[in-house]
Amino acid sequence: KGEELVGKTVKNPVTGDQVPILPAKFVDPDVATGIVMSVPAHAPYDWIALEDIKKDEKTLEKYGLKEVVEHIKPISLIKVEGYSEFPARDAIEKYGITSQEDVDALEKATEEIYKKEFYTGKLREIFGKYAGMVVQEAKEFLVEEFVERGVATKMWVTPVPVEDRAGHRCIVKIVEDQWFLKYSDQEWKKITKETLKDTVFDPEPDARRVVEHTVDWLRDWACTRDVRSSLGTRLPWDDTQYIESLSDSTVYMAYYTIAHYLQNAEKYSIDVSAVGEEFFDYVFYGKGKAEEVAKKVGTSRETIEAMRREFEYWYPVDLRCTGKDLLQNHVTFSIFHHAALFPGKHIRRWSANGWVLLDGQKMSKSRGHFITILMALERWGADATRFAGAYAGNMTLDDANFETDVANVMGEELLRWTEFIKDWYGRGGEEYRSIDRWFESRVNRIIASVNEEYEALNTRNVVNAAWFEMWRTVKYYLRRTLHRPNKGVLSRALEDWVKMMAPVTPHIAEEIWHGVFMKNSFVSTESFPEADRKKIDEHAEKMEEYVQRVVDDVKEVLRLAKVDEPKRVVLILAEEWKYRVLKKVKELLSRGERNVGAIMREIPEEYRKDIVKLIASAVKNPKKIPEVLGSRDDERKLLLEAKEFIEREADVKIYITGEYDHPKAKSALPFKPAIVVE
Repeated sequence: KGEELVGKTVKNPVTGDQVPILPAKFVDPDVATGIVMSVPAHAPYDWIALEDIKKDEKTLEKYGLKEVVEHIKPISLIKVEGYSEFPARDAIEKYGITSQEDVDALEKATEEIYKKEFYTGKLREIFGKYAGMVVQEAKEFLVEEFVERGVATKMWVTPVPVEDRAGHRCIVKIVEDQWFLKYSDQEWKKITKETLKDTVFDPEPDARRVVEHTVDWLRDWACTRDVRSSLGTRLPWDDTQYIESLSDSTVYMAYYTIAHYLQNAEKYSIDVSAVGEEFFDYVFYGKGKAEEVAKKVGTSRETIEAMRREFEYWYPVDLRCTGKDLLQNHVTFSIFHHAALFPGKHIRRWSANGWVLLDGQKMSKSRGHFITILMALERWGADATRFAGAYAGNMTLDDANFETDVANVMGEELLRWTEFIKDWYGRGGEEYRSIDRWFESRVNRIIASVNEEYEALNTRNVVNAAWFEMWRTVKYYLRRTLHRPNKGVLSRALEDWVKMMAPVTPHIAEEIWHGVFMKNSFVSTESFPEADRKKIDEHAEKMEEYVQRVVDDVKEVLRLAKVDEPKRVVLILAEEWKYRVLKKVKELLSRGERNVGAIMREIPEEYRKDIVKLIASAVKNPKKIPEVLGSRDDERKLLLEAKEFIEREADVKIYITGEYDHPKAKSALPFKPAIVVE
């Protein structure tokens, strides 16, 4: 027990001094010998523990420590700018720490002092030849010297306590003659860092930071285990060792390219026992002659050449997906090994994701809260499962959330989508109107967004754009055209829609592609739609926003008028001169002009009286003046085209005029007509 050691002395292996063993509440007796070196001058925990002992008469008497403690004097080892001789004492006073029970404050104090000392602290004269060195620089030299002198040794421990399934504490076993991968080699690190410059990580920059940090700190890695206590692949040159699993999975992507040959060796007449370095040198590097390699492994030259071609086709790997917990081991190891074994053919892109939650909760077999791929397929089918999986999250290190409510409805929704496309594909007229221009603009914006989100592996954003936003856009277009769409415009959009959804819901997409569109190709082999930037028309979109505002304004005026059965609603266009004048005012305001007088001087005198109040208001809030989207004729033409739509939406007859004797007529502005209920 630890208390049996209290009061005894222990030899400091570095100085040879005998030092007393004192009790402390913060020391973990399960770590090494249970005795840790105390440096009260620099460790807040040690300083306050010493102060606690001095005040604890009962403990002093029990272990006979009173006289020992009285003679203990802190020794200053590190000089730190901004602190006294004893930085630990300064931190104790700063954070108001009174005992070892003040854990939160002690942690803050310790982090502050250790960080300051490590990066800026300089060793005092007591360190001899190392005096004046910064702690960060001196650390490795001191460790090396202590190991050489035999007063220090290296030990391997788990960073956190580990227990087996029975709850027993696990101890790191010291394995004799164990093999290590020398990740500490600086040349290896150098070429690995070079490949990182040409590697994409998702999500950026989070995943990249983890990998870059790991490459920096990673040291030699134990890559084998004793065959008597584990499972795995035997180390080729040492039958007593198995290759540790993470070390055995660094370049298995290369093996994937030829696995179907070696796993069906009889079919290809391959003698697996004869497969060796010459075989892999040819397949992976193109070294040697196919005939000689084929003869050695018992197969044909054509088979060996085919394996070489397959490797060349698939390498370098375009994308490797993994879990966030593997960034600090499997991913980093793989990058190291590809840099060494396949120069110029390292994996081009890595994506890392969090774990998958089920309806917002962690999956648990013991609680029955889990679902397997097979269960999902039996319950919802492939495409509904894929949709819910894509909708579960974007490319972040956050945990994705698979929602069963989404999967539950998607089967019916996909069938409804199919029927909808069947009903509207190939239908419509030839007339091309402003609403068709708006629709093409919106569809091409969605295509651009979907391409961007697919590239970033943001599948939830893909679904939001390619499914939900596309549905809203298509349905509005049909409503806006009073179900009289332009045939070519709508049919092209429906084809692009199916293509955008194909990676998420491939099976239903193929059904539509063949059964509805009557195409002879596969949608999966078609070119993915690309946005036609020339058709993205901001003006057309603003004009349609104007139509929507008119509908909303008419509805609001009708609500306020409280007329039981209105005869009609009159939309009064602004006078012609206002289009010219207000466009000029808008330009002046956009350039930062806020002087009413200066703006008025730019306006013809005959109009100043009618517009001065509006300008004074617009100087304070430029949004008071609507954006002039065109001429008076442009506005009239747009409203006439949309008249039937406005009437249906507002459930009232609409009359559009520029000449109307009503007090409200003077309040009409360009693209903000006055509204009168009759």
